[in-house]
Amino acid sequence: MAHAGELAARREPRLVSGFLLVDDAAIRAARRVSPRTRTLAEGTGAAVLAEVLAHRERFANRRVAVVCGGGDAGSREPRALAG
Repeated sequence: MAHAGELAARREPRLVSGFLLVDDAAIRAARRVSPRTRTLAEGTGAAVLAEVLAHRERFANRRVAVVCGGGDAGSREPRALAG
């Protein structure tokens, strides 16, 4: 079974230059964008942030922007991510 990114690459190969993969634990950790400000990122934004953090050498000495939204966190989600 193909991953979503693979399907996009097949459909628009000129727009995709490669893939970076991270595990679920890295994504969960990245969801806690800033514990000091109690900011949580939603899943897809956290996945992108996790990729940048996991592949720091690839992004070293570059400006990197990651869009992280968090408007759909449920009332139980912050407690689940805290522990």
